[in-house]
Amino acid sequence: MKNIKSKRVGFITWFLFFLLIFFLGMPASAETALLKKISVTRNPPEMRLYVTERTPFKIIGIEKKELLIALKNISTDNGFSVTGNGKDLFKSVEVEKLRGNVLAVVITGKGELGKVDSMFDNTDSSFVIRLDGKSLTRTAEKKKKTPQTEKPETAKPAEKPEPIPRTAETLESEPAVESGPVSRDEPEPEPAARSAEKEETAAKKAKPEKETVSTPSPEPKQPEKETNDGFTPPDRPTSPYNGDVSDLLKTVKLDACGSEELEKALALTKNGMYDRALDILAVYIDTGSGRCLEQASYLRAYAFFKNTETGKYDQLIKAEQLFQDALISFPSSSLKPFGLSAMGLIHMRMNNPAVAEGYFTIVEEGYGDYPGMPEVLFYLAGIFTDEGYEEKGLRYFRRVFENHPQNTYTVDAGLGLGKALYNIRHYLDALHLFDHIAETSPGKIYESSELLLNIGKAALKLGKSGKARESLMRAINLFPDIESRDMILSDIGDTYAMENRLEKAKTMYRYVRENFPDTEGFIKSSMGLARQLEKREEREKIYKMVKTRHPEHKFARVAMMRLAEIYQENREYEKCIEEIEDLLSTHPRALRYEAVHLMQKAYESLFENNLGKGEYTDILKKYEKEYVRIDRMNSKTISLNVGLSYFRAGLYEQAFNHLLGAYKQYDRNARPPELLYAMGTSMDETGRDDDALKLLKGYGERFPQGARRVEALTRIALIHMEKKAWETSGRYYDRAYQASGDHLEKGKVLYDKAMMYKAQKRWGEMSETLTAAVNDIASASGENYGSLFRAYRNLGDAYIEQRLFVKAADSYSKALKFSNTRSQEANLKFMLADAYQKSNALKEAKEIFTEVADRFDSVWGRLAAQRLSTLELAEDVKKS
Repeated sequence: MKNIKSKRVGFITWFLFFLLIFFLGMPASAETALLKKISVTRNPPEMRLYVTERTPFKIIGIEKKELLIALKNISTDNGFSVTGNGKDLFKSVEVEKLRGNVLAVVITGKGELGKVDSMFDNTDSSFVIRLDGKSLTRTAEKKKKTPQTEKPETAKPAEKPEPIPRTAETLESEPAVESGPVSRDEPEPEPAARSAEKEETAAKKAKPEKETVSTPSPEPKQPEKETNDGFTPPDRPTSPYNGDVSDLLKTVKLDACGSEELEKALALTKNGMYDRALDILAVYIDTGSGRCLEQASYLRAYAFFKNTETGKYDQLIKAEQLFQDALISFPSSSLKPFGLSAMGLIHMRMNNPAVAEGYFTIVEEGYGDYPGMPEVLFYLAGIFTDEGYEEKGLRYFRRVFENHPQNTYTVDAGLGLGKALYNIRHYLDALHLFDHIAETSPGKIYESSELLLNIGKAALKLGKSGKARESLMRAINLFPDIESRDMILSDIGDTYAMENRLEKAKTMYRYVRENFPDTEGFIKSSMGLARQLEKREEREKIYKMVKTRHPEHKFARVAMMRLAEIYQENREYEKCIEEIEDLLSTHPRALRYEAVHLMQKAYESLFENNLGKGEYTDILKKYEKEYVRIDRMNSKTISLNVGLSYFRAGLYEQAFNHLLGAYKQYDRNARPPELLYAMGTSMDETGRDDDALKLLKGYGERFPQGARRVEALTRIALIHMEKKAWETSGRYYDRAYQASGDHLEKGKVLYDKAMMYKAQKRWGEMSETLTAAVNDIASASGENYGSLFRAYRNLGDAYIEQRLFVKAADSYSKALKFSNTRSQEANLKFMLADAYQKSNALKEAKEIFTEVADRFDSVWGRLAAQRLSTLELAEDVKKS
């Protein structure tokens, strides 16, 4: 795992959390599957992972060049290898073992990896990943149906129009699945409220009565583009039992009792005539003379329990007492598991699931051949699910649905299994299961809206918009008084949005907002409508409404994120950061990863924008105020911009620390030129000369045409000059001069080189170099007075050292023209007068010394006065 972590320090925490959620609830295999090899082909560009058996897997995009394939309950084979003629498509293919029995295959491309498609090929037991964005054919992924469920293929008929719920604007029938995308400019049809009322009334009348229809015929099935081949129904054996406590009536034996009364009581109980049966059983038990008191006691307890009215706790307590009496009186009875199960059912009716769980667990663990076991397992599954043990509940539902013969709870267990799969985000498996139940037990569709709603929700999660809308619409039409109608209509709006039928979606969202104010559906539709609006002001208004009117709702957090995104898109980075700070302070655990990531992007954009405008002081103020939060983001871009800001401010130690952080985060070949130059310069300024040389030379090698190449070469020459490596320093100054195409820059390079000669007291080379520097600077555009002043000033000094006093006086005189302070003027005039004196031009020297002495009340003025007295003394001596 070392390689993966070294590349994704900021990503790995979120990734492990995501895998935990994704693989939650998946039963561990008794035998771990093996990854035998990975084969990569160039044409077509595909990757195949050959495994010994199919396992859960997930594909996750990490970065633009990286893809991660996670597989559960699998390890690599001893002879594992990566083969194929397409290996050179990638920079690397790494296989690592993660916690939770997860195997990670990390692909790093040489370029950006586009959209991928994947499937499992049963023909050779391999996961196939297509890498060029094209879709894979699904025929290899389909499971073969059992002979009982196979149907001959027929041509699909035309789509049947679906009924649309009454809305304020449109209520006509729409096709369940679109054959192609619909234009955003699709005209809205005319209102048809009366037609909708007729449709809903007809739907109510069409609903079959539960009391008179035992197995209603299914509605004509709508043609659907999706297939349900992903689910293979279990091959269940037949059984004479129902799988619940009623099997007591099939298990109890009265042959040896010799009692017609008991036989009659049993027959009455089977026919639901419990009062008459109880009368007979009471007489039989009270007399105490019969040979089958055990059977009679259990039959009486069962009949009394079945005759108990819902909510009558006194009757339930009496039923419990009757079963307890039977259990105590006949502790070795073969009917004991029926009594224990019934006790569990009684406590379920009394809302005591913890007590019921105890009775059911005794039956499960101690009576494996109990014919009513499906009922026991079904209730245990429900109890575990309600307690939050989704994985355990899923296993129990699966046992009832797949491992037991057809029984009373098979269909309900299938529904429970499907909901458990949905809750752990296995939406495709859940949808296949719900579809199977709807096809094999169509009566479930008419018992309640649950099955249709489950199909709709699972299809919606999978992006099957047509199928989702069809199921949700049927639920509304079959059950007009359905709860959460607002949420269902909002989901229908989502199906239109998924198909890019935006006007339809907006119509549905607006209908919900108008007719279901301050409901869950109102908030959800408000968020859906905001997504479809083009004007920023309208979207912002809705998000602010959700944020302020429903601050504790989960969508309030989403609304704050959307507001922050709006500010980010419009380059209002300060407002974006403030919104996210508000989100994190009011909802510290909500959308934390997304919020921090967006805040990071806002800081990056803000700092880049500030730096581009030269506002590096604003960056430093913001950073020093929020450095704790900003440093936790661990952003290389932020580290770079903060480091460059300190660099521009001349705070080289702070600049170096931040630039070093950015340097470590960037890949070697992705480090920007400004990072290398600023870091090398900061190293030089903080006494890290050797490291500075390496980095500045590396900058020159990687960016031979870089914007700072001349400055980098000049600084390298200066470092060598400080080390007194004169020859090397001179070579780099020459390289810098040749690299520059700007006269002013060339002149500055020559000036620096002249200073190298000055350090060596090579006055001739110094004067020659400065003369050339003056020519370049004078040829440059603009008024470069400062550069000319320094060059002429030092040129005069070089001539003085060579005793070329006339040339020195000429250089000082020219430098004097570019001076801009009184101090510079006083100094230069004194030096000029000194040069005149040394060249024996005493008259000119005396005039200038006099001017300096009179005008400047400074050191130079006092020195000039002394020199004047010396000159006058010399003249007196000469005359005498």
